[in-house]
Amino acid sequence: MGRRAREQHCTSPGATTGNSRKHAKRPRAGKKAGGYGEEFMLYCIYDEKTKKYERCGPTTKGREQDSRVHRFDREIGFETPAAAVASDCQDPVIKAARDAQRNDVTSVIDSHSDRRTKQGFWERYVLERHAVGQPHHKWLMDLPVGGHKPRTKRQVKDLKEKWGGMHYEAPSEGLVLAYAQAQMARQLKVGPIITTIACISATCTEFGQPTPMADGRLYAQLKRMKAKRKNNNDESSSFDVASDGPRLWAACWNQTGER
Repeated sequence: MGRRAREQHCTSPGATTGNSRKHAKRPRAGKKAGGYGEEFMLYCIYDEKTKKYERCGPTTKGREQDSRVHRFDREIGFETPAAAVASDCQDPVIKAARDAQRNDVTSVIDSHSDRRTKQGFWERYVLERHAVGQPHHKWLMDLPVGGHKPRTKRQVKDLKEKWGGMHYEAPSEGLVLAYAQAQMARQLKVGPIITTIACISATCTEFGQPTPMADGRLYAQLKRMKAKRKNNNDESSSFDVASDGPRLWAACWNQTGER
C-alpha cells in the first residue's frame, strides 16, 4: 500500500490505527467550567506535602474550584477588623496559629469547599455582568490572584509587604439583588439562588464583615417568589379525573383517521 493509499485508509470512516485508538481512549482532562466568566475561573488542589491548598490549572487531576477572595486569604490573608482581636495581630505566636488554621484542611467545615465554589461563581458573575467602574468589580479585579502556578516564597513575601493589612470588602445589597434577579430571569430554581446568596453572606462573616443581607429582606422576597412559583406549577399541573377525564377520553376517540 502506497503512502497516499495509507493516508486515505486512515482517514476513511470507521478506519482505526494504533495511534487513533490511543487518542480515542485518552481520558478527558475535565469538564468545561460552566456559568459566568469562564476566563476568570480559578482552581486549587490540596497538596499533601505542604498540607495546604495550592494554585493549579484547569487540567490538574483532583482540582477544585477556587474563589478570588479565598485564594487571597490563603496566600496573603485578610486583616480581621474586629477590635477584640487587634492585639492578636501583634502576637507572632497567635498569628502563626491563625495562619496554620487557615490552611489546615481538617479545620475547615465540610461545606467550605462548596461555599468556595459558589463564591467563585458569584465573583465571575460580577466580573462578567457588571461594569469595570462598579466598586466590588474593581476590588475583585485588583486582587493579585491570577495565574495557575504556585507562588514562590519570595513572591509571597513581596505580596504580603504590598497587600498585607487589607480588609475584606463585602458586596452591596443592590449588587446581590441584581444577581438574584439575573438568575430568576434565567428561570433557575429559587432554592439554589438562596443557597448561593447564603454562601455570599457566610463569606462576609468568615472574613469579619457584616453581611448586606442581614435584615433578611432579600431572603424573604426570594422565598415569596419560590412559593408563588410552586403554586403556579401546582395549578398548571393539576388534573381532575371527574371533570378532565371525560374530555380527555372524547379528544382521544374523536380523532380522524384510521383506528
